[in-house]
Amino acid sequence: MTARQQNTVETSLESQLASYSYPQSVVDAWKADGINYLLPIQEQALASGLLTGVSALVLGPTSSGKTFVGEMAAVHNVLNGTKCVYLVPFKALAEEKYQGFVAKYGQADVGAEILISTADRRNFDRQIVKSDFDIAILTYEKLSALLVLHPSLAKQIGTIIVDEVQMVSDSGRGAELELLLTRIRQIAPNSQLVCLSAAASDLNGFDTWLNAVVVKNDHRPVSLREGAVAPNGEFEYVQWHDQDRTSGKESLPSYFGRDEYERAASFVADLLADQNQQVLVFANSIAKTQALASDIASRVNCDIASDSIQNLTELESSESIEQLRSCLNSGIGFHNSELTFEERQAVERGFREREVRCVVCTSTLAMGVNLPASTVVIVKPTKWTRERGEWSERPISVAEYKNMSGRSGRFGFIQDDFGRSVIISSRTMEQAAFLNSYIHGNVEPITSAMAERELALMLLKLFASGLCETEDGAVRFLLKTYCASLHWKTDQEIEGLRTEVGRCVSLLTTYQLVESAEGKLAASKLGKVCASSGLEIETFGKLVSFVKSGNTSVVDIARLASGGKETGAESGVGIRLSTAEFKGRTAALLGYVRDCANTFASRLTSLFVCKFDVPNQEPTYEEAKELKYQSVAMAFVQGGSTRSIENQFGARGGKIRAIGGMCSWLADTAAKVGWLLGRHQEAGEFEIVADRFASGCSAEALFLTRIPNNLYRAEREALVSAGYTSYQSIVNADATEVARTAKVTRGHVQSLQEAIVAALGNELDIQRQQLARLSSNGVSGDGVEAVCVASGTPLERELENLCAAPFCLPAVQRITEQRSGEADLRITFTDGTVGIAQVNARDPHNLVGVVKSGAVLQQSPELRPQVFICIGRPGFDDNAIRKADSHAANGTNFKLLPVSTLAEMFVRFAEGRMSAEQIEAFLQTEVGHLGLDKLPS
Repeated sequence: MTARQQNTVETSLESQLASYSYPQSVVDAWKADGINYLLPIQEQALASGLLTGVSALVLGPTSSGKTFVGEMAAVHNVLNGTKCVYLVPFKALAEEKYQGFVAKYGQADVGAEILISTADRRNFDRQIVKSDFDIAILTYEKLSALLVLHPSLAKQIGTIIVDEVQMVSDSGRGAELELLLTRIRQIAPNSQLVCLSAAASDLNGFDTWLNAVVVKNDHRPVSLREGAVAPNGEFEYVQWHDQDRTSGKESLPSYFGRDEYERAASFVADLLADQNQQVLVFANSIAKTQALASDIASRVNCDIASDSIQNLTELESSESIEQLRSCLNSGIGFHNSELTFEERQAVERGFREREVRCVVCTSTLAMGVNLPASTVVIVKPTKWTRERGEWSERPISVAEYKNMSGRSGRFGFIQDDFGRSVIISSRTMEQAAFLNSYIHGNVEPITSAMAERELALMLLKLFASGLCETEDGAVRFLLKTYCASLHWKTDQEIEGLRTEVGRCVSLLTTYQLVESAEGKLAASKLGKVCASSGLEIETFGKLVSFVKSGNTSVVDIARLASGGKETGAESGVGIRLSTAEFKGRTAALLGYVRDCANTFASRLTSLFVCKFDVPNQEPTYEEAKELKYQSVAMAFVQGGSTRSIENQFGARGGKIRAIGGMCSWLADTAAKVGWLLGRHQEAGEFEIVADRFASGCSAEALFLTRIPNNLYRAEREALVSAGYTSYQSIVNADATEVARTAKVTRGHVQSLQEAIVAALGNELDIQRQQLARLSSNGVSGDGVEAVCVASGTPLERELENLCAAPFCLPAVQRITEQRSGEADLRITFTDGTVGIAQVNARDPHNLVGVVKSGAVLQQSPELRPQVFICIGRPGFDDNAIRKADSHAANGTNFKLLPVSTLAEMFVRFAEGRMSAEQIEAFLQTEVGHLGLDKLPS
């Protein structure tokens, strides 16, 4: 009997958690996820007061069980009626956590409301701002942005889990995380912070600054051999087992090759001869992951990963998928940012299910992704970094090495005796250097990155959220940061900080982002939008000028994005352009962008491309990268297939989507600026552009993104081109005929039809009749279809569009920048009476309840509303209806308006059966539940 089996006999998850009042449904969900008993770091966290609201800094090696510490705290708080936010550093990690949490806690037997919000995932933002969730998974930057306009949100959160908090030391993103933590501690000092971190050689006062107890445990459920191997196969290692450190040597396969990648392929291929081995191989570039995976696949005789290949067949065809299939035929996969999220998921799933024997990946996989291996191989402990416009290869840190090496040692349904982490060396001297640097080296101490970053944007966020009102106040706030405890201690250092704050305030004032009145500083309305957008000040300034010009051209949004420091070719998107591409493809890229400029009424792009009309004037390398970025963006937003974009422009699926996300981010911010500047028509157009870039489709096909389906992007465009331009036209047609005429997969058509029927629910037949009546009167039914399917901000937009003159005389306007407690719509009746409306769209099988429907009564008091309307879909439950009647009986002008009733009024107006005046009187004076039976006959 193994130690693990013995432990399982002696203890159980139920017995260990018996005194903590977790319901059996939650315990069962954890056990189904492979958690059968608590690990030492989890027991230690409970003993330290984790469930009593104590803030904690949880330190442990990878695979020690830190993540579950956060989950225990999150679930405990939800069970006690408080909200929990789970913060992660990357969008991909947020998606993984979200799907895992939905699977564990979102099912009916647990019943938690799980939401996600990232730069690309904005559909739940309104719900999060209104604290309408149990657990929300957000990136650091997204919570920071939300707290700018909604600082009170922090006070609604009981527990904040911060995953990978050691990122506070990161030169790129650490300052933002530190500022966020400081803001939370100031706004909501009683909130519980549970910070999860890899171990560090020195906490450097970070725990004291957090006011957190330290929960530190080096125990791993599987011991780890960390070392370096020489070409003759001699592996020198240190074995880590609890607190014990034992040096040793063992013989592994020898290897050969002209460079480190050939040597790694030789070594890994021999390792995989052992059928129990699963190997993660870390390469230092995207291109190397694919090339090395192919090389290993050509050398091994592993079984085909048939299920993984089948999972890939469900995805849109791409060059990456073809390469993956080729490698998976030998049980080998690769994993990098050029793959789409779904492609990476297919590889991860195959590895967890053990049919994929080896995955070659970049270092980003080491950060939080749950993918343990029996052996980790690090080909070359270096990374590429860009400084002052130049790329250079630098050694990785000890902390980065530990993140990679910690992935070794499988625990759970499969148990290794030990995990092995191997750095490939080319000679004995190099082996010794690696041992000294990484195996025997200390993890770098936690430190602050804030002192090296520009303070202007940070200060703007402080002024925007009301945390300081003067330069002195800003200095006092900054002196409460972790950075202050390390860098701003002497009078001279503090005076230097004061000078820098003054310079930054002058800059913000020049950009009209900060205003001064009566000796106090405050963010202007534009400043608040800038602070919440996450854009750099320079980029935001260009965007404001763009919006003021009245330009809404989609091609010009792509041009702006392509050159932005945080959105463009040199940002995290990382557009690659080889020397051969630069020489052979630049002319075609320029031609394509020029055609787009002509097609989409461009101003900005036209100015850019016309400078190359001069003889001998050709794009520079940097300009060519921007042209490639813009070309990819334009092909994507027109619904071009991934394969066609790859073939034409040389960008892979993951990069294509990332570019779309960046352009969407910029367009969404432009919409907010437009609303603020009173350019409502342009703002609405920017919102559509943002949605198109997020989904990768034409304006005509956008309606198909409102319902979850598995259509490929090119299939959406094909359906529209074939005349299927409405939900009813699709659902009323024969699937075989639709597939034939549109040249779309029949199975995809069937699943789309099923999704439409599911989305409309019992209102399908009502809508069909309404659309037929509109058609007979020559009136488009697009608006009626849209309000019956859309949700979130798109639904508010569609309601605003539908409720316009001449059908609706009251002025219906969205409240676009909502703070907590604000309604969705403002309604101004012709006699000046003000009403407000809250919009609720539920699952077709769930009715809007009394809490949701009654929330509008407490919203937007500053508008002094006299009429309160809850617009709901599909309808309202009996308790909500009874409560509405009670409010009406007490003299409150409160009403529940089903979307189907609103649609029916629109149809009757088109038929001439209801006048605009009757509709206004109905909306203004009728109270209670306004079902179809309430409409005048």
